[in-house]
Amino acid sequence: MTHARNETGAMPVPHQTHIDTPEVRKQGRSRGAQASIKEQYISAMSKNPNVWKNAFLAALREIPIVAFACRAVGIHRSTAYAARTADELFAQDWDHAIEDGVDRAEMEAFRRGVDGHLEPVICQGRVVLDESGKPLMTRKYSDALLALILKGRRKQVYSERLETTGPGGGPQQQLVIVTGVSREILAES
Repeated sequence: MTHARNETGAMPVPHQTHIDTPEVRKQGRSRGAQASIKEQYISAMSKNPNVWKNAFLAALREIPIVAFACRAVGIHRSTAYAARTADELFAQDWDHAIEDGVDRAEMEAFRRGVDGHLEPVICQGRVVLDESGKPLMTRKYSDALLALILKGRRKQVYSERLETTGPGGGPQQQLVIVTGVSREILAES
C-alpha cells in the first residue's frame, strides 16, 4: 500500500486510528467528529507530555511501521527507541501493537484470498453499467495472497522445496570440472 506524501514529505495520518486518552474518550467516537491522530496528539500533548506513547501505539496498531508511527505523533525515531529501551512496559506494548497491526494485515490478506473484493467491470476503458444504471461488478480473488498465507502457516505442505536425486532416484553424483590443469595430472590423481 502506498501513501501520498504532502509538500514536506510527511505521510498522511489515517483518520480511522484513535488515541485512547480520557480527553479523546470525552469527544466520542463518531466517525465524522474524529480528528486526525496529529490533531488529537497536539491537543492531548499540551495537557500531558507522556501522551505521545499512547498515540504512537495507536498509530503502530494501525500501520505497524515505526517510521510511520513516529511521523504520526511528531517525534523522532530516536525518541521512540530511547523510550522503548528505558520503559519495559512500553516495549511490551510496542511489541503487542506491532502484532496487532500484522494480524490486521494477515486477516485482510486472507479475506482477499478467500472472499475476494468487488471491482467494476471495465470494457474499452469505460465502466459497464447494468440495466438500472449502476456499475456492473465482478468479484476478484488474490491467489497470490492466499498462497503466501498457506506457505507461512503450513510450511510442511505448501512451502517450496528442492529435492535433487541422481539417476533412478539414487544419490546425486557430483562432477568436478577443473580448468587450467593438464590431462596428465588429472589422470594421475
